[in-house]
Amino acid sequence: MAARKERRSSVADAGALKTSVHFDAAVEASGSDTDEEDGDEQERQEDQRAARADRPEAKDKKITPEQSEALQRELAKELVAEKKKKLNRPTRCYLCINNNCVEKIMFKNKKADLEQLLAEHSKGGVDIPTELDVIMLDEVLFLIEQHYDNLEGKELLQKLQEAKGQFTSGTRSKKLLKKSNLESKIKLQHMPRTWAFTRPCSMCLRLIESWFYVLISNTQSIIYFSMLFSMFQNAGFISLIYPFLVFGYALLEETRPSKNFWTFLRKYTICLLFFKFCLNLSAFGAWMNQGLTNKKSPSYKIQVVFGYIKPGVYNHSGLAAIFMYMLPEIMIACFIMLQNPFEAGWPVLPSRKASGANLGRN
Repeated sequence: MAARKERRSSVADAGALKTSVHFDAAVEASGSDTDEEDGDEQERQEDQRAARADRPEAKDKKITPEQSEALQRELAKELVAEKKKKLNRPTRCYLCINNNCVEKIMFKNKKADLEQLLAEHSKGGVDIPTELDVIMLDEVLFLIEQHYDNLEGKELLQKLQEAKGQFTSGTRSKKLLKKSNLESKIKLQHMPRTWAFTRPCSMCLRLIESWFYVLISNTQSIIYFSMLFSMFQNAGFISLIYPFLVFGYALLEETRPSKNFWTFLRKYTICLLFFKFCLNLSAFGAWMNQGLTNKKSPSYKIQVVFGYIKPGVYNHSGLAAIFMYMLPEIMIACFIMLQNPFEAGWPVLPSRKASGANLGRN
């Protein structure tokens, strides 16, 4: 009995061993089949991608050089806007003064800059960049072009171009900048000209220069005040034209008055100043004083006529009185000539109707 049980157990062990061998072989076979299927699936996917890439419509979806340039410029403008928020306080003060108190178009006297600005405004732009804005945009645009100037960069631009249509126009630039992660890759230290421009010593000089620009940009207000002061000081018809020019034309203009207005005002003021100066010469004063004692003299008749028509011309004896008498016209002439060099670039632009209110200068 014992021998029979031992034979049965050995037969069972042999059967189990044979079953395990067959199972292992089946597992290996199935594994090899799975690997082959995975390889075949990968090959099919690669073939499909290659086929899609060869299709004409797939080629049309590739980003064009014009789209790439426009996208890079859009990213650069948004990155500059974000970087300006992180500048130091003197630099932010500089930007605030130039954006709110300076007529920046007056200081764009190069023909190329004016034509480029006109082209941007014709596309709907309304901003006039400061000197710092131009420097930052040039450097950021150069760094972005370097960043995407490779195969991987072109693929990233392609993805950004595809994602561009998924965002609304109001927040599109910010979301594209966040998706590109350029803000963390480009630092102010990577922009040498911007870094040098925003240093405290350099910025102090820029702030002093900005206040000079503020004065030049608001010369028209000082001139208007001087014109009214001339009417108050002279109290005659020779200065009556000034209030009409201020309230009847200059303040009614949507933009700064044209160059022809300032040319006429300058010539009239210089002629008036010369006439008042001649009347206050000592020789002319002595001739006019003859009319006080001799009613038959021509000077007496002139004084009678002046008494009726009130021309507003007087013969002062003291130097201080003469200076205050001529001060309004001196201020008008000086500030008009001060702003003239900054009007040199205005004739480059077309008329106000063609270029819009922001750039319209005759």
